[in-house]
Amino acid sequence: MRHQKISMLLLLLLILPPASSWAWQGKVVDISNGDAITVLHDGKEEKVFLYGINCPRQRQNFGPESKNFTSQMVTGRIVEVKPMLVDSSGRTIVIVSVDGMSLNEELVKAGLASVLVQYCRDTSCPMWIRNQEEAQIKKIGLWSNENPTPPSEFRRENKPLENTLPNSSSPKQTSEEVHGDIVTHVFHSPGCRNYDCPNCIAHFKSRNQALRAGYKPCGECNP
Repeated sequence: MRHQKISMLLLLLLILPPASSWAWQGKVVDISNGDAITVLHDGKEEKVFLYGINCPRQRQNFGPESKNFTSQMVTGRIVEVKPMLVDSSGRTIVIVSVDGMSLNEELVKAGLASVLVQYCRDTSCPMWIRNQEEAQIKKIGLWSNENPTPPSEFRRENKPLENTLPNSSSPKQTSEEVHGDIVTHVFHSPGCRNYDCPNCIAHFKSRNQALRAGYKPCGECNP
């Protein structure tokens, strides 16, 4: 009986795929931002977003440099894509590797991305945080400014003025895009200070769509 159990365990080990088999490979065909790329997956283009980090957008200092860094590292290359989670909008959040190097980590080392310390939970995250601290000490990239602003904070601070001034005489709009926090499952409207929070990566076309997805309205901005 004991030998039969051992044989069954060995058979299961041969049948079950290793955890790394969840990763897939594809050719990078487009770069949207430093942390958003499009990869061919099973013959179709799939846009993916880098896990655990934020890169500056084009309007922020080092936004173009961040995009250019990613482009030089992976455009036209075959990369390994390791899915970490899928948000409620169906966006795939991933770790991307090429030639054994993590794109996520290399962006941080170059000072062209900030680590989402609060939400980064992968075993690689402690190393990325150390990489960021080293970049800050060397004052490279984002951290070369006298008062550096992480990308997530920059987006919150540079919202259009009209989105920050509520008009009490107008009825509440229900068709504007709202952003949901995938951890707390709370959604925020434009103008809310939490609209572009680090984990607000679930985007809904309307308030009703967010409610149908099981998200709750923010008690502060009352979307």
